[in-house]
Amino acid sequence: TIDCNEAGPGDVEVIISDEKGRSIPIKTENPRPGVFNVKFTPESAGPIYHVEVRFAGKSVPHSPFSVSIVPDIDLSNVRILGLEKTMPVNKACALHVPNP
Repeated sequence: TIDCNEAGPGDVEVIISDEKGRSIPIKTENPRPGVFNVKFTPESAGPIYHVEVRFAGKSVPHSPFSVSIVPDIDLSNVRILGLEKTMPVNKACALHVPNP
């Protein structure tokens, strides 16, 4: 969300690019005067995306912002079955990681 209510007159511009400089499509909503919601869909996890925000033709402080994209996973739900606290040396051991 970008709130420009106290910034004075001007237009908001948002440019999002991937680490290779390719422009990423965005959707902008204006739910009320001076407030903008910007949405984009990262194409893959891992790369850094750069978000440049301008108001009245000038970059806002700290822009561009770097955003790291992480996979949408919940590691707290990973279970490992059959892994004992102690195992014999030189003997094959098995464990099972269920895949939902």
